Amino acid sequence: AVNVGKPITQVLRFKAYELLVATNRATSGDAYARLRDAFDRLAGTRISTNLVTGGQEVYDNFGLVERVTIVRETREGKMQEVEVKLSDWVFNAIRHNEVLTVSRDYFRLRKPLERRIYEIARKHVGRQTEWRVSLEKLQNKCGSSSTLKEFRRLVGAIIEEDEAHGHLPDYSISFDCDNDSMIVFRSRAANSVVPDSEGQKVAPLSADAYHDAKLAAPGWDIYHLEREWREWMTEPPRDAEAAFVGFCRKWYERRGAP
Repeated sequence: AVNVGKPITQVLRFKAYELLVATNRATSGDAYARLRDAFDRLAGTRISTNLVTGGQEVYDNFGLVERVTIVRETREGKMQEVEVKLSDWVFNAIRHNEVLTVSRDYFRLRKPLERRIYEIARKHVGRQTEWRVSLEKLQNKCGSSSTLKEFRRLVGAIIEEDEAHGHLPDYSISFDCDNDSMIVFRSRAANSVVPDSEGQKVAPLSADAYHDAKLAAPGWDIYHLEREWREWMTEPPRDAEAAFVGFCRKWYERRGAP
């Protein structure tokens, strides 16, 4: 909402079912119980900081959410509506664009290590086309307690999956071809930016645009379609994201599933 100039509020109200679906979770009775437990953990999470400003050290301790309220519950005990009030710290960070978004496909990642690797890539790649990190340093950032050999095997399996299916959202991951103790993350969006026929570049697309494009052309490699679209266009469109999704929809209508 902030990115498109829409007003935001510190209090969020939503349906529990919609949250479960959006985060790719089951919607059974047990899922609602686990969701309530997750809210309890979130409300109990505290962060401590000690920042030095003007020669003074300031200690601060705050939570991520101020409160969680189940507004309405069914007779079977399933929560229907939930109200969450964000903490001042989180809300201010959102207002000042200091919070990173994640791809909707993040919630399709089932392995905790896959999710953690995506989070690390999301933080460190930034606007770069690629980011390199040693396997050992990546292990430390992931907080893995396995041996380095076992960690290499686990990461190698994720790399194989990504090379076969483009499994990791937003970024590709691979071993450095000259040094297999280094891991290379590459931005899929940055690598897909190519000039149009007049040499002008269209800015990288958002995660939401990629998500909508995948729905418009199920089964197709969305980054391949993006390259096709960028090479096909004759001039930058007024609304690049809507134009890209429309291109993918037409592509699927004409060619069907791959």
